[in-house]
Amino acid sequence: MRTQPTRRNVLALIASLIPATAVAEYPDRPIKLVVALAPGGPADTAARLFAPYLSDRLGQSVVIENRTGASSVVGTEAVVRSPPDGYTLLFGSSSSFAVNPAVMKNLRFDVQKDLKLVGLVSYTPHVLVVRASLAAGTLKELIALAKAQPGKLSYASSGAGGAIHLASELFKRETGVDIVHVPYRGGGPAVMGLLTGDVDVFINDASTTAENVRAGKLQGWQWPGRSARRCLPMCRPSPSSAFPAWCRRRGSASLRRGRRRPTSLPGWRRRCRRSLPHRAIRPGWRSSASSSSS
Repeated sequence: MRTQPTRRNVLALIASLIPATAVAEYPDRPIKLVVALAPGGPADTAARLFAPYLSDRLGQSVVIENRTGASSVVGTEAVVRSPPDGYTLLFGSSSSFAVNPAVMKNLRFDVQKDLKLVGLVSYTPHVLVVRASLAAGTLKELIALAKAQPGKLSYASSGAGGAIHLASELFKRETGVDIVHVPYRGGGPAVMGLLTGDVDVFINDASTTAENVRAGKLQGWQWPGRSARRCLPMCRPSPSSAFPAWCRRRGSASLRRGRRRPTSLPGWRRRCRRSLPHRAIRPGWRSSASSSSS
């Protein structure tokens, strides 16, 4: 005789599963780290240096997935739409969680409500670089050349509306030059455009351009500041008083999906943040943005 499941049977089955679920500690499976910007760019570089140490601290694999487009909006929205269980993290830049909400009206998410900040991973100094063949050996000569040929020179950005685009427009306003904007899908492709001569000028994080400056393929000027001098000894310093409104550095941070901290993730932020100042990461930061070896 077949018996139908009763309400008591179902409740008993559910109750029998609770202890096994309750004792499972986070994380019990691999974590996806979504990089909202293109491979080879500063956020991608920082994420790939950071991921092994995050994995070590959490005791689980951390898998990087690049989701690019619309100045990091595509990757950010992918994380927002994921389950808020702590297994999908967003690795973005200041464009992702500061600039985009300020300049884009029709975002389908609210960074303040839909994401929780885990921690700041890195700060990288900015550098202004030009193609090596450009007839400008100093920043003053670059500005003079641009003023003599209005609308002839072009500058790259890692995406329209992003932090680098805004920094470049600020440079134009401060110097009074007329140079044409050419947006790319990330910092890596923008550097390639500079190396091939498709564009003339690029303002970006040091990590994407320092190696080419060292090799003589690009020439560059570092932002004023102690960190820039330490990381970019191969770049000529720009006058600290010339352009006081210039953006000096940009940060990368890790965020996760969720309006509130799940009770099943005790110590999540604490364990994640412990990997942020890990001493072993520091040589990697320096070697990606300076001429000194790690």
